[in-house]
Amino acid sequence: MMRRLFVTVFMFTIVGSSLGQDNSILTQAKLADKKLKTEESLKLYQQYLLGDSSNLEVLVRCAELTLYLGNAQAKEDEKQPFYINASKFANSAYTSDSLSASSNYIMGLVLSALMNAKPIKEKLNGTKDIWNFANKAIQINPNDPKSLHLLGKWHDELSSLNPAAKAGLKLFAKDIPKASLTEAIDLYEKARTFDPALIVNNVDLAVAYKKIGRADLSISILNTTIKQVPTSIEEQWYKTKAKELLESMK
Repeated sequence: MMRRLFVTVFMFTIVGSSLGQDNSILTQAKLADKKLKTEESLKLYQQYLLGDSSNLEVLVRCAELTLYLGNAQAKEDEKQPFYINASKFANSAYTSDSLSASSNYIMGLVLSALMNAKPIKEKLNGTKDIWNFANKAIQINPNDPKSLHLLGKWHDELSSLNPAAKAGLKLFAKDIPKASLTEAIDLYEKARTFDPALIVNNVDLAVAYKKIGRADLSISILNTTIKQVPTSIEEQWYKTKAKELLESMK
């Protein structure tokens, strides 16, 4: 009886120690992430995944951080390996829970990055999938600011296509809604309602208002945005862009 009790206590001690170690790694990862130490936090998140490979939040964050590192590369061929790795994290997140807003959002976000360097026909085919993922994410959680921004960006970019690309879109993606800058602005505004500090969304909204001749609204948003604290290296870049855009409009 004493032997069984000893074994049970020993096993709980090991499991508890392991869980404590995992939680410590996750805490370190989040702290490094908050300090914008992207590479360090990514390594720690990946270390955490060795013990909890289906953690949706961590998988999504790994995909985001890998995308950010890819976006920071100077050349397109240097970006692609990061985007491919990001897609692996996104696919794992989607496999873990395909019915969550975050897994659909990250699939759409990664796909939009992968499509940038693709030929126009493949890019137009892919845009339907991006819309599907973003739209599904919003159906699951209508208040998710990142998903709202992703769909807003989709409308923004497609409504700005040249005439030849728009003709191709009609041919290869017939059953998706017509892209609209007005719809993009509505979605950006909704995203801002749920997360006023989402810098990437604020900058895209300011640019969209500038496109329709509402410089007053654009300047107001940018003035607020440059005072906000970035939560990623991506948002740090967008904050710099906000400052440059604001200077150009004075």
